[in-house]
Amino acid sequence: MPQDHASGIQALLFDLDGTLLDAFDQYAISLIAALKHFHLPTPSRERVRELMGSSGDYAMLSLGVLPEQLREAQRRWVEWAQPIAYLARPFPGVVPLLKRLRQAGYRLGIVTSRPHRSVEITPAAMELASLVDLLVARDDTVEGKPHPEPVLYALNQLALAPEQAVYVGDAHYDIEAGQRAGCLTILATWDGVHLDPDGKYQPHFTVATPEQLADLVLNGKLEERSHHSRQLG
Repeated sequence: MPQDHASGIQALLFDLDGTLLDAFDQYAISLIAALKHFHLPTPSRERVRELMGSSGDYAMLSLGVLPEQLREAQRRWVEWAQPIAYLARPFPGVVPLLKRLRQAGYRLGIVTSRPHRSVEITPAAMELASLVDLLVARDDTVEGKPHPEPVLYALNQLALAPEQAVYVGDAHYDIEAGQRAGCLTILATWDGVHLDPDGKYQPHFTVATPEQLADLVLNGKLEERSHHSRQLG
């Protein structure tokens, strides 16, 4: 039977790429192909990974695309991503994690920097979307992560307050967006990403595997932290 979460955390919101979906190769190959159209230099693997959690516009502008070229650059990026969409796969353990959380009665959502079209052309992304209650893509809001608007938009769609939700991501963009929205945050490190320890926004929890995340949520530790935060407030 689903648990009653009326007094605490009721929802978990997830970043997509690097958190639920192993899509680095699809992202990097198609991004570099789009940049080459504008005769821009190829960024390092580390730079691409660093930008992966940001909005597509921010990534493109950071790599030298001019503002007036953005629409064409985004079109070409998605165009190149489609034939290699098979490269993207859910991380091991992610699908069972989502199913366990749903069985436990939690509402689930995905808040991603991908536009809807990029999600729709990627079968593994659509598979994950079918396991959650809603998906918020980059074109659903004016601002993208690390601005809190996408997370707040998801909360509004679920009719939940920030203190009733957790945001899970693999990049500092995710942690900042979640905390600025007023949520507890969890850093997922199974993609090998680590935050700058001196950064302003540090996660409330860090997990190395989907199994650790399930244990953290289902053993009541999130409820304890949420209650403690409200008491301090």
